[in-house]
Amino acid sequence: MAQAFYEEPAKQIPVVGSYDVIVAGGGPAGIGAAIAAARNGAKTLLLEQTAQLGGMAVPGMMSHWGGTSGSSILRELLKRCMNDPWENEKISPPNVINHEKQRLVLFEMMEEAGVTVQLHTMVAAVRKDGNRITGVITESKSGRELVECKVVIDCTGDGDVAALAGAEFQLGREEDNKMQPVTLMFKLMNVDMENAIFPCSFESYVNVPKGEIQSLGKSILPHPAGHVLLYASSMPGVVVVNMTNVINIDGTDARSLTEAEITCQKQIPQIVKFLREYAPGYEHCYVISAASYVGVRETRHVKGLYCVTAEDIVAGRVFDDWIATKSSFNFDIHNIEGAGLDKNGAQKHFHSKGPYTVPYRACVPEKIEGLLLPVSDVTFRLTYHSETYGKLFSDKYHIGKTPKEAPEEYARRSPVTYAKDLRIPLMITTTENDNDVWVKEVQRMIDALKSHNKAFEYKIYGPSKGAHHVDRIDSKDATERRFEAHKFLNRYLKPRKPFRSHEEMRKASYYFN
Repeated sequence: MAQAFYEEPAKQIPVVGSYDVIVAGGGPAGIGAAIAAARNGAKTLLLEQTAQLGGMAVPGMMSHWGGTSGSSILRELLKRCMNDPWENEKISPPNVINHEKQRLVLFEMMEEAGVTVQLHTMVAAVRKDGNRITGVITESKSGRELVECKVVIDCTGDGDVAALAGAEFQLGREEDNKMQPVTLMFKLMNVDMENAIFPCSFESYVNVPKGEIQSLGKSILPHPAGHVLLYASSMPGVVVVNMTNVINIDGTDARSLTEAEITCQKQIPQIVKFLREYAPGYEHCYVISAASYVGVRETRHVKGLYCVTAEDIVAGRVFDDWIATKSSFNFDIHNIEGAGLDKNGAQKHFHSKGPYTVPYRACVPEKIEGLLLPVSDVTFRLTYHSETYGKLFSDKYHIGKTPKEAPEEYARRSPVTYAKDLRIPLMITTTENDNDVWVKEVQRMIDALKSHNKAFEYKIYGPSKGAHHVDRIDSKDATERRFEAHKFLNRYLKPRKPFRSHEEMRKASYYFN
């Protein structure tokens, strides 16, 4: 059946303002863009279609800020959230998100910077003079309005403004336009935090009384759900859950998004039932809230003047026109066909030469003037077409050869090679279920040091909650391990004010200067 159309009658709409910069979208990218623009003297308007700022970090209910960044605005946000603890809020790593608190702090930061914030408003069209955007047309409870501007920064997460302006883009991956699955985050209450497990990556394999938790999830939870990702919050007994999963969703289509929202809501009771039966510490948990909308990982990739590649990230490339620095994160590509990590993703096996930067030219779309985008919208996920983990090392930008072709070079990069050169005090600790630095690798280093008669201390702990991330949680076991490490350092560094208790250490660990 042919698509029917209706031609809207032409009408005049009011011009309600004029700004130097309009930022479309109040998520993490929009927050940084708006505050930076306003602090540098630009008259700035931030448009957000929901009732709050923060995007996936607040209404999207992400558990924590992932990776690392050299952003001073992010550091300021984390510091302000940490320095004002709420009643009953426990001391947590600074990247853990208290959604209610962060929502308020973001409004305060916008007000202090002089950003005009308008919620409940979305961009419906753009006004152009040739190829230059000169304003945006908005839709809201106030009706259809025009706001004039010199520059638009598209932080919608889907390149909505860029698409409306006619910028060239790729929807999903190149070969078939498929996109990564979407997820609805939710929170559980009444979790026994002392005994709970916290698998925090697809490769966090945790043995529980009835089996291994990721294997149980894949065999019991309804497809395409199946992975188990659980994160401690800053509030007692509250855990953030990243386990709903829906594939074949187009985040640029309202009907497809509706399907995703309903499917995720139906998955939540089944996930809670699974956790109560199979996950220690979750026997009496219950849902207290769900995110305002699903998290969409991938839609449009707008063609920019430059495309940041997987090679740039692995090489830790520093561009001469960088606008973001000290950035790091793994290839967190979710499985297009179901639960878990995509075959071309890399978490445990991700290695790079160091933090990378993002160039300004990657945020400038071709052919459209007066428009900028955050790099998340511009980059093509070239990692879809990468080879296995080994190729990251054997490609010319890294070692350039396989271990078989260059055994000496691979040996040169192994810490075991330098065991004979140890000249300083050393303490080694690990856990048997560390899923990042495998215990066999650590044991190999220990054996090498012993063979050279080196004096050092070490301890291999049994399976631990948090596994590789045990040092980032606040269990009694994790705190004791950190305190032991500090006692070791005290013997050699002799600080003026050594920690006298676990509590002193924890406060210092999470305090921002």
